[in-house]
Amino acid sequence: ASSDALNDIKAAVEGTLGTSLQTAIPAGTNEIGGVNLVKIAGTAPSTDSGNVDSGVLRVTVATDDVNIAAIKTAVEKIDDLQDATVAETAAATKGIQISLDNGTTTTFAQCDANGSLKIVQRGVPVKTVATGSGAIATSYAPSAAFWLDAITVHLSAAPTTAENLTVTIDAVDGAEYDTVVFSTDPSTGEGATDICFIPLVPIPCVTGDGIMVQYANTDAVTYGVRILAREM
Repeated sequence: ASSDALNDIKAAVEGTLGTSLQTAIPAGTNEIGGVNLVKIAGTAPSTDSGNVDSGVLRVTVATDDVNIAAIKTAVEKIDDLQDATVAETAAATKGIQISLDNGTTTTFAQCDANGSLKIVQRGVPVKTVATGSGAIATSYAPSAAFWLDAITVHLSAAPTTAENLTVTIDAVDGAEYDTVVFSTDPSTGEGATDICFIPLVPIPCVTGDGIMVQYANTDAVTYGVRILAREM
């Protein structure tokens, strides 16, 4: 009798387990044992692109993450560059400078109050003048690097003797490097009494270079020479 009772209990237990394990999950149900397979904190996750909302998971990056550190460094460099090129006050204090081999520093571009970059004046103009009625031999030779901006020559009368008026760079490297950058014969052509040499761009000259304006002036006309340059 006890054996029959045990068999009955065994059959009842096995039947219960079989029924429980083989029961199918109802169609359309997203929850198993109270765990929702689709929602996070009761909200369906957001997919594809779009704005942040309650369905977007929050991600935390470690403070010592190497990629974040690299991005931070790059952004700081961009910020520093912006500070160096955009004026922060009404005064044009930001700009681009060049340090010369003679130990001086020249600012050739600055930002105005609106942050626009503009070319600034290259030093203070230096004027060298000479007058007379004999041969012209006027020179400019500062003890610093400079730009040659312009040379003007006025003659009191048009010469008749054919001979050239020249402008020469007297190179510090020696006579082998001396270069005639302008030459004209005042005895030919119109406007011979007023000569103006202005290079398309100022000619840069290094420390030790000089500029020479020369003319034999055989006709002994009165002249006035001006050399305009700017030290770097």
